[in-house]
Amino acid sequence: MYKEALDYCERIAESGHAPELAGRIGALKLDAFAGLGRWRELVALGSTLIAGLASNRESETLGRVHGLTGFAYLRLGEIRLAERHLRAAIHVYTWDLDDLPAALRQQRRLALLYLNMGLLRQSCSEMETAIEISDRNSCTPESGILRVNLAVAMSKLGTLERVPGYLDEADEFLRSASRKKWLLLSSLVRANYLRITGHLTKALELLVPSLQMTREQNYSREEAIALEYIGDCHLAKREYKQALEQYEGALKIAEATAPDGDLIPEVCHRMGETFIRLGD
Repeated sequence: MYKEALDYCERIAESGHAPELAGRIGALKLDAFAGLGRWRELVALGSTLIAGLASNRESETLGRVHGLTGFAYLRLGEIRLAERHLRAAIHVYTWDLDDLPAALRQQRRLALLYLNMGLLRQSCSEMETAIEISDRNSCTPESGILRVNLAVAMSKLGTLERVPGYLDEADEFLRSASRKKWLLLSSLVRANYLRITGHLTKALELLVPSLQMTREQNYSREEAIALEYIGDCHLAKREYKQALEQYEGALKIAEATAPDGDLIPEVCHRMGETFIRLGD
């Protein structure tokens, strides 16, 4: 789907028709690049679009481009550039467009940025503030996914007792909003919580069908995460060869889709642990 959309946008751009739509077509190409995980192409195009959109006062498209470019930099691990673009997107959506749901999406991405930097309490604070605003204004999808992300942060902080409650609430919001991909993410986070708390069989019961779904829907990043978590379960069970197989699969996907992103260090760390256990 994303490849077809990208081809269509390129055909329109090459035709030379409707030059006044160049910014919007460019933003659609960014959406396609994001769906395909082509992060470097996204940031290259986004950076060229921003100046023209700002001078033409195309605020709606400018907010989208800043948000997507910031998210791409986040996936590439270029934290400072990601923060710069996400704050710009929040400003545009808040002050120029008064678009609360869109501003909340960017605030969620900013919280993820702090999470990736290891600033866990700052990340939690951003998400808790966004959840309060989202709930008060009935922004149901954001209320759900923000809770999933907060559960991740709480897991990393070691505040495990609050994780199941956040995930239960998240699932309720996400089912109401019919967000199947985010429900899949919630399932992955829940499986990781079960693994951390020693419930390995229950974790695998969630992870195996979740992995199948990622493959059916071509969710490459989520497939790599599912493989990593399955590997973690095998590692905890001292099944080191099986763990290494899963990690190698996750690494292959991560290298193909986001070679400078945040997944590779995580998977390589786990592989290092496994090699040590294997005596290699």
